[in-house]
Amino acid sequence: MMKHNLIKSVVVALLAAQPLLASGAMAAASNAEAPRTQTRTSELLLVQNQNQNQNSNQSRGVNQNQNENQNRNENQNRNQNRNADEDGVLATMTAQARAKPNHFCFYDGPGFGGGSFCAEPGQEAAVLPRGWDDRISSIEIVGKVTVTVCTNQNFTGTCQAFSASESALSGELNDAISSWRAK
Repeated sequence: MMKHNLIKSVVVALLAAQPLLASGAMAAASNAEAPRTQTRTSELLLVQNQNQNQNSNQSRGVNQNQNENQNRNENQNRNQNRNADEDGVLATMTAQARAKPNHFCFYDGPGFGGGSFCAEPGQEAAVLPRGWDDRISSIEIVGKVTVTVCTNQNFTGTCQAFSASESALSGELNDAISSWRAK
C-alpha cells in the first residue's frame, strides 16, 4: 500500500511538472528531457495500473474465497440439519419399536453391542439410513419377527432370513448389509 501511494505521488508530481517543462523558460530543457519524462511517466502509469489490477485481482480472490467458504458452511449446516432429522426419525422409530412385543434391532457390534436402531414387522429399508450401510454385525429379534437382510441395496445380492437373534453375523453378512425387510 505504501509503495502504491509513493508511485501515485511521483506520478502526480510528474504530471504537475509537465506544464512547467513546456513553458518558454524551460523550452530548451524540455525539448531534451521531454522523451525521457514521457517515458518515465508512461512507465509510472504502467506500474500504477499493474498495481491497481493486482489489488483488484486480490480483492476478487478474497471475495471468491469468502463466497466459497459461505457456500461450504451453508451446505454443512444443511447436511447437519438433514442428519439431525434422520437421527431423530431413527431414534423415534427405535423407541416405538422397542415398546412393541414384536420388534428387532440391528447393532454395529457383535453380541448386540455398540450403536443400534430398531424396527417392527411390516417395515423395510431398500437403502439403510445414513451411516448404517455395511455396518451391521448382530441382530436381536424379540417376539415373532422374520427379518431378511441383503448385502446390496434394493433387496439384492446375498440375502438371508432370520427368525431368531444372531449375536455375530457370518463373514459374508457381517458389516455387509445394505437393505432389509421384516414380516
